[in-house]
Amino acid sequence: MKRRYCAGILLAAVLLCLGLGGCLEHPLRHSRREAIRYLEERYPGEEIQVDFWSRTEQDPEYELRRSRVWDCRFADTPEIPFQVRSVWWTGNPAPVAGYRLTDNARWVFRQAYMERYLAQEGALDAWEVEGSSLSLKFSSMEQVYPAAEQLQALYDWYTGRPHSGEVPLASCELTDLPLPVWHLDDSVSVRAEYDNWDSTRQYVESACASRLKYCYGFYRLPCPDFTPEQMEKYARWVWPWNDRYPFPESVWYRGEQAPKDTFAGIGVEGSFVSWAGFYEILSRLDYPLEGTADHFTFTGQDGCRYEFSYAFCREEDSETQWYFTRDGEARTSGSSYTGGAPLLYLKDEALEEMAGLKFFYRGG
Repeated sequence: MKRRYCAGILLAAVLLCLGLGGCLEHPLRHSRREAIRYLEERYPGEEIQVDFWSRTEQDPEYELRRSRVWDCRFADTPEIPFQVRSVWWTGNPAPVAGYRLTDNARWVFRQAYMERYLAQEGALDAWEVEGSSLSLKFSSMEQVYPAAEQLQALYDWYTGRPHSGEVPLASCELTDLPLPVWHLDDSVSVRAEYDNWDSTRQYVESACASRLKYCYGFYRLPCPDFTPEQMEKYARWVWPWNDRYPFPESVWYRGEQAPKDTFAGIGVEGSFVSWAGFYEILSRLDYPLEGTADHFTFTGQDGCRYEFSYAFCREEDSETQWYFTRDGEARTSGSSYTGGAPLLYLKDEALEEMAGLKFFYRGG
């Protein structure tokens, strides 16, 4: 019995080893010849020098594995060495493992060219530079214009470098607005697939201008960079209140359906409107209002007195929370998704008792 048991364990071990062997792809580290073939396929037509001797390095992901590394150089840029590595990898979710070849030429050249540009060629003081990535925080077009010019100059220079690959990534984030924009699209990315780098400046300026118009327009706030006419034209273009989401399928006011184009230009984001947007909805329906879009009062259909103001906010748990009042009592929107921002949820049934409004969406 004991002999059969041991034989069974041995057979299971053999089968396990055979099974694992069947899942291995290139179980040994690559040779220099294989590394050269890999580079020839990856960079066809390029003359590349590969060091005769390799070195081994600890694999950062697999403690028991070591990578084989060769230093390499393009013949026309010998001053910028890069590396080819034979590294251990495992497939996910496929049960495959083995060694594969990879190189860091694109990353190395991007880093080297960024360092050279900053040291010798041009300025990027309008940007925050981290490695080969650039980021811009802006709150007005005055900050965008010089940054866009600097980025255009960088890309013009960079795309003319040998083996430069993709241009350094750049992103722009709208900050320091008077009201929260976390729920709005407040960022701009200059993506790798955007390959018309000759018009980078115009793209950045246009995209950042659009973000400013969108965020100020959603809250119906005056934007220092654009005239009221420009803001209204943009708002009617981006918020047409047509049959597409996020606009409701129909709007009912005091039991009668209201034409949706009545509300064109009023910002909607994910079934939410700003308090000034709510004011504009009521105003276009000739609802009796007192005050202006940023601070107004009215008597609701339920006989209660409502007051809205962008100045109505308080600190709760280290976060700013906006509120409106109903007969002097602080209230918030009928949805937790507002995150404390001055928003109203169009699907909230309380809007009917507040102002006789019902917004119907497909699917409820």
